[in-house]
Amino acid sequence: MDDRVLPEMSAKVMFLSKQDDASSAGSAPVITVPLSSVITRQERKVVLVVRDGTVIESPVTVGEILGDRIAVLEGVAVGDQCVVRPDPSLTTGTRVKTHGQ
Repeated sequence: MDDRVLPEMSAKVMFLSKQDDASSAGSAPVITVPLSSVITRQERKVVLVVRDGTVIESPVTVGEILGDRIAVLEGVAVGDQCVVRPDPSLTTGTRVKTHGQ
């Protein structure tokens, strides 16, 4: 028994659907963001990305929901910092500080 596991502890587990080896061979990794990062503005899905301390509204194409995250097929790159639960007042050009700044 593992001494690090104590009574009343819990874990969050997500099971992903299994794909055929043929369909997953050579496919790129999927970029995901928290569901709360994807918002609708002017009838389009967007994610607020922070670059150099400035918010940029990035239109996105979303895919499958994976637990509390959603796949982003276009509009966000690996390493982009996305705003989680963005305030409605945040718009392109707003200056922000991120954790660690």
